[in-house]
Amino acid sequence: MSDAEFRAVMGAFARPSEPLNGSRTITSVAVLGAGPMGRLIACEALAAGKEVSLYSAFAEELTDLEAKGGITVRGAHLVGTYSVGVSVGDSPRIRLNAGIDKAIEGAEVIFVATPATVHETYAHLVADHLRDGQIVVLVPGRFLGAAAFLEALRGHGVSASVKIAELSEAPYLVVTQDGQLNVAAVSSSVHLASLPVETGRDVVEVVSQVLPHVHSAADPLETTFRSVTGILYVAPQLLNAATVDSQTPPLLSELIGPALSRTVLRKLDEERLEVAFRYGIRDIPTAAQWLYEAFGESIDAESRSSDLATALSDLEAFDEVRIGRGGPGLVDEVANSLVPLADAGGRCAVPTPVSDTLISLANCVLDIDVRGLGRTMTSLGLDQILPRDLRRNMPRPQADEQTAMWWTV
Repeated sequence: MSDAEFRAVMGAFARPSEPLNGSRTITSVAVLGAGPMGRLIACEALAAGKEVSLYSAFAEELTDLEAKGGITVRGAHLVGTYSVGVSVGDSPRIRLNAGIDKAIEGAEVIFVATPATVHETYAHLVADHLRDGQIVVLVPGRFLGAAAFLEALRGHGVSASVKIAELSEAPYLVVTQDGQLNVAAVSSSVHLASLPVETGRDVVEVVSQVLPHVHSAADPLETTFRSVTGILYVAPQLLNAATVDSQTPPLLSELIGPALSRTVLRKLDEERLEVAFRYGIRDIPTAAQWLYEAFGESIDAESRSSDLATALSDLEAFDEVRIGRGGPGLVDEVANSLVPLADAGGRCAVPTPVSDTLISLANCVLDIDVRGLGRTMTSLGLDQILPRDLRRNMPRPQADEQTAMWWTV
């Protein structure tokens, strides 16, 4: 990074931008990505009375949805069948789009429900089609996803006044059964932070019209370090390597036993919390605490365990949750959760031996350079900013605000 580029990044932290005009009511939503999470968000938006457009880069996904004529949801939330089609008829339906320009045209909120490994790719795809006032929401953002997305937009010279938001976690626990979506639970601990500066509360109020269970986070560093999916899903797969090729994915609760929970997973969680502390993020939950916050509100505080395996066994929502078959999901978690965590730790003198070991193991098991694919402070344009300065330069919220914003185009 040149001196001029470094100064531009630092100046962006303190530069104000025009806020949204209060709590506006939105009417149109686009969802990019037709996997289980994208389909659920599209159904949620349709149920909220919004016009919904669903985009997929994979023709077979759209063909399959069009042939079925709807998305069927069962379980704890959104139960029903939601009509889909290539055009809007007399009844509300989710419009299917094979063109990303048409999908986001007129959309006030754009949900990007894809692996984090393609966030920058989607930024390139939408760059020429974004318009003033649109909000892009990454579901979830992984490690500073909003910063990565915004950096890609900056590279395209985007002049539209847009807001980039990121969720700390996915809003639902969902499994696919016989072509239907089964919602095991709705997370009560999804937090949102957004870029640029000082529009955070408005962004949360707008997004909550589709996802009412989303909470405000102080800034993107908080949403980044609140995420525990790298702990929950990476080590259990890599240390039970047969799951990578398994035709019948095992239950997550079966893979996370007491021994793994009290050794590798505990130490991995401690690395996350220590690196977060060095970047100024305090009072975020441990992985076990997060599970109870997200899916165990009915369990009283005195009965909650500090052990991850015990927490999983306490939560009925995880009774049918199975680990995926490695591949893209595992690559995404390692590259955009553990790789940047280890990189951030190296920049603040926090050893991350467990993260480093799992990254090396992933390289071997998947036979690719996962570390080379991952986000780093360098790739985010933050390599010359010291950890202690990164959050210090973020504008803090006023006394009556709940969310601070960070960065600007």
